[in-house]
Amino acid sequence: TTSAPRAPAPPPNSSRLPPPPSSKSSSGRLPLGTVLANAALGACERASEWQIVLSLFSHFQRRQLPMDVVTAGTILNALEKAGRWEDALDWFESTRTESNGAMQPNIITFSIALRCCASNVGRAAALLEEMRCRQLSPNAFSYSSALVACRRAADWRRALAFLEEAKEDRNNFDEYVVNAAMDACSQASAWEASLHLFHGMADLSLQPSDASWNIAVGACERGQAWEASLAITKAMVDGKGLKHNKKNFRRSPRPPK
Repeated sequence: TTSAPRAPAPPPNSSRLPPPPSSKSSSGRLPLGTVLANAALGACERASEWQIVLSLFSHFQRRQLPMDVVTAGTILNALEKAGRWEDALDWFESTRTESNGAMQPNIITFSIALRCCASNVGRAAALLEEMRCRQLSPNAFSYSSALVACRRAADWRRALAFLEEAKEDRNNFDEYVVNAAMDACSQASAWEASLHLFHGMADLSLQPSDASWNIAVGACERGQAWEASLAITKAMVDGKGLKHNKKNFRRSPRPPK
């Protein structure tokens, strides 16, 4: 007797991804396909292959594989690292209008988008306001990211305004936010404002980090304020600062002859 015919073998180039599930499993966990997809996207993002990241994302969309905020964060990170800031913000705009709730932005994706605002301080302010409208409280990462736009735009006044907003919630405020504001003031040659923030950290119960001391010295250097720089250096040497060495502390500007 002849045996029953075998089922045809799948084509050699067929995808090995499992069929895309329509929702989370009954246990509340993400489908395995989504987990694997995010792992693949993350590997490409870490390798700075932003084009492959977008290509893979398009492929997963065609297969109707559920995506989540981890996916969104990976794509935004890839574009931000590549300097494709406008593309990142355009893509982020599409996630905010998607009907798929899993792709709706959260504090992390908003914060990454804030870093993509380049020197557009107004856009950063609008994103912060949108976060509040969505009942997402901006945290230290959010404000530090917004302050990057202030530094790029050399807008020290808006940097101080963002800092005051951050102070309203002490739980979402730390030395990194102050450092970002100091850096924005320093880049705008507002060295006195930068030093004011530096000396005011103690009043906020914040301990200056190595970065804080370096930014303060850099601000003095830009403002040719050698006396202030020497005073900061002396405080560091006298033990009022954190651990320091030649690698993590800037050289003080020399006084004019």
